Amino acid sequence: QGQKVGMGGHLMGQKVTDQVAEMRSLPSGIDQRSPARHPDWLGPDDLALKVQELRELTKNKVLKSQTRAYESLGAKIGMLQEITKYNKPDDFLVKKQNELVNMNLSDYKNVINKYLNEKDMIYVVVGDKATQFEDIKKLGKNVIELDIFGNKK
Repeated sequence: QGQKVGMGGHLMGQKVTDQVAEMRSLPSGIDQRSPARHPDWLGPDDLALKVQELRELTKNKVLKSQTRAYESLGAKIGMLQEITKYNKPDDFLVKKQNELVNMNLSDYKNVINKYLNEKDMIYVVVGDKATQFEDIKKLGKNVIELDIFGNKK
């Protein structure tokens, strides 16, 4: 058993004999790994197109999820109250959605730095103490260990 053309897999070095190496243009005796092909792209250009397609799909999902958030009568009334109370334009939701969709990494970092102050944050780490506790202490933060009921140990 070894790797199959187009299917991906692992071919152990011991199976890469001189004959196999010559047929496949591989170094003899060295493990070979190959990724499986994906049916949506054959090369870098196809992959770039697929990434763009997924970006657009994600943006559309964000917009649609926001739209569905205002489908109930109560949500619509709340939105109208917000428009009236804060004198917002009728299309403020569309503007907010466009702002969100068009943000880049730098924009996200600016928002994070503006509204999140690390000194005010509390980190909660849940996991295996044997494998994580020493690394958590290296962060230089005040570590408070709790029992399963949330009481200090």
